[in-house]
Amino acid sequence: MSLTGPEDFQAAAALAAAELRVHVVFEQPELEHIRQLRRAELDAEAQERRTAQRGREGWERDELRDVVRNPQPHAEGDLSRPDQDGGSHADPDPPDSEPDVER
Repeated sequence: MSLTGPEDFQAAAALAAAELRVHVVFEQPELEHIRQLRRAELDAEAQERRTAQRGREGWERDELRDVVRNPQPHAEGDLSRPDQDGGSHADPDPPDSEPDVER
């Protein structure tokens, strides 16, 4: 593709083509160079984001695996998991009390 017009317009068009990922090749070498450089920058930024995301996902996976393999005991009165009986209920007959006997 060949562009005409002011140089700043041509440079902006080359940048826009790169950012919008338009499949175009400019006939003017300087415009094609601008497009290729910007496209390379965008690709590098996307790769960095993907790498960072994979790192976060790996960390989360490791944390969840540790929680499943090594569950932490729940403190008495902890209501964060009410569906499970953690044995924290008070015993109605403590071991050192005398049995209730009717006379």
